[in-house]
Amino acid sequence: MLNLLAIPFPQWLTDWDLGVDNWIQSWRTPFLDSFFTVVTRLGDEGLIWIAIAILFLCFKKTRKIGITMGLGLIITTILGNEILKKIVERPRPFDTPGALLDGDSLLVPRPGQFSFPSGHTGSSFASAVSIALYDRKFGIPALILAVLIAFSRLYVYVHFPTDIMAGTVLGTVSALIAFFVWRKWLEKLVVKAWNKIFKKHTIERI
Repeated sequence: MLNLLAIPFPQWLTDWDLGVDNWIQSWRTPFLDSFFTVVTRLGDEGLIWIAIAILFLCFKKTRKIGITMGLGLIITTILGNEILKKIVERPRPFDTPGALLDGDSLLVPRPGQFSFPSGHTGSSFASAVSIALYDRKFGIPALILAVLIAFSRLYVYVHFPTDIMAGTVLGTVSALIAFFVWRKWLEKLVVKAWNKIFKKHTIERI
């Protein structure tokens, strides 16, 4: 059903996007190939961020960060992968006329989904911004990692710059929504349920 709403990208924008991707390919070296391949794989399925969220959940002091990260990841996955990708249906750079690489010559396995927006970037910024909203000490390195993962998607030739921009905005907005929902509604509900289960008489904020 969603593909009936498919939105074509203007050709001039696709040409600009592909030109940037092709230009980045001129930077390639064996070291950068290895480095960005590792970085981009860290973002596969959002696993690095899920692991960090679970780690935060293990400690009372950081539990709210883990919960907000989880909410942000769910929101950006639904909006990005399940809705926007299926509406826009944008081909990957390697499937675009004028591409320097094809799907068989990539540094990573050929992705199966559409290109817009970048799921790796969305999950990375949803997580990193969630962390930064609570703790700058953890937030700054998380944001640096998010930027590296986002750029790696250009380097390995599986996304356009505008895919990355959209993923950055989507992830940031998802984190802000998750933060607001947690602070406004969920925190009180979770604490109330927690206290009821353990028969506490005083409500403590998580």
